[in-house]
Amino acid sequence: MGVDETTAALERLKDESYMRKCKERILKDKASPTWFARTRDAVLGFIIYHAHLWLQRFIIRFCPKSLLISLGRRLREQEDGSSRIAPRVHRLSPHIVLMSGWGITRSRAANQKYAYHHVNPAIVRIPQVYRFFEDQSTRDPEGYLFMEYLRGKTVAELDAATEGNTVSKALTQRVSDIQVHLMSIKAEDGTPPGPVGGGFPKGYIWGDFGGNACFSSVEDLNRYLNKRLKHINKSIDVGPCYPLVLCHGDLVRRNIIVLDDSNGKATSSPTDVTEKELGLVDWGHSGLYPRIFEFVAMESVNEGHYDDPHRGYQFAEDLKKATYDKIKPTVEEMECYQNLLYTRSLNLRYEPSFFEQSD
Repeated sequence: MGVDETTAALERLKDESYMRKCKERILKDKASPTWFARTRDAVLGFIIYHAHLWLQRFIIRFCPKSLLISLGRRLREQEDGSSRIAPRVHRLSPHIVLMSGWGITRSRAANQKYAYHHVNPAIVRIPQVYRFFEDQSTRDPEGYLFMEYLRGKTVAELDAATEGNTVSKALTQRVSDIQVHLMSIKAEDGTPPGPVGGGFPKGYIWGDFGGNACFSSVEDLNRYLNKRLKHINKSIDVGPCYPLVLCHGDLVRRNIIVLDDSNGKATSSPTDVTEKELGLVDWGHSGLYPRIFEFVAMESVNEGHYDDPHRGYQFAEDLKKATYDKIKPTVEEMECYQNLLYTRSLNLRYEPSFFEQSD
């Protein structure tokens, strides 16, 4: 065999060896958990998206948690390159969305379920909850909330496309009627104040850290509030403000959806919003409280800035005034209102541990 033939044979052996290693690597990658998980997630996502609605709901309800968790993490990775636990909303199909991450709590799902079953859909639509669970494998539990997708645009989006917040101004009285309707939904006697089913309250009144307490009675709620108010020589009794009613706690423009028509037609101009159905989302701050708590939430809204032409605080002010005129709060309620605003300020200034140490 000549030199050239020997060299050619060696090159062929190298090529064959290289090809064999490539094939082994491909087979190894295909057999790896990562490749398998990605393929599985893609298949599950495809089935959910394209299946009939009843099958979508069936899959969401009975699919093992581990598979849905993997799908949710994969969607977050595709969105921002990580699977961090900050809350995200992903549309799984034309009918279902997934809200997942830290802060998506069981009480949020319970509040939304309660609202769905008690609110008149002719007045406002609430997304139906299909399933909720928590992933306890992370340091901070991640919630997975699967719910109905309401097709439409938020009032904030529609305002941004108009001059002078035309849409929110046109809807102020309707949203006020929605708020009055929510306040007419009374809890059963003996129901504890706070999120439906228990849990730490969240929202503007409770500060950045949340309520950090569960209430089993009005006495518990008074005790919590007075621990804070005593530092400014104030006190409160929310008993005269009863009964407990359904409070949303975050009725801002981004949480109000102007729904598309049943045929999928979107809002084409600001003037036709008054005839559209409205939807109400984001029940993380809601619960069963005396109705005056809703006024405190409206007063505390920080949507937008004062120099923002599409500022949301003006909508909150107009909404508060319209609702006030309709329900006429009592003197006792207005006294509680002022003390609850003080409580909010104290909760923003101090961490919860400060009030426990000062007992």
